[in-house]
Amino acid sequence: MNTGLPADRIAQATGAARKAAEELGVRVAIAIVDTGGNLAGFLRLPGAFLASSGLAIDKAWTAASVKMNRLPQAA
Repeated sequence: MNTGLPADRIAQATGAARKAAEELGVRVAIAIVDTGGNLAGFLRLPGAFLASSGLAIDKAWTAASVKMNRLPQAA
């Protein structure tokens, strides 16, 4: 399946989100979707609520559906 997102960009976005969460001291689930709302990457940090997994995916899908772009564009 072609998500339209290169694996290195997915890893970069997931890593940046993980770093930010760790700096804030929060345990979260991180979902990355392509422009069609298809799940491209996912990470649940240890200690994050189980329900946060589904919520993160749903929030990412919603952001894609209203064209909210949070991944910086490649230079």
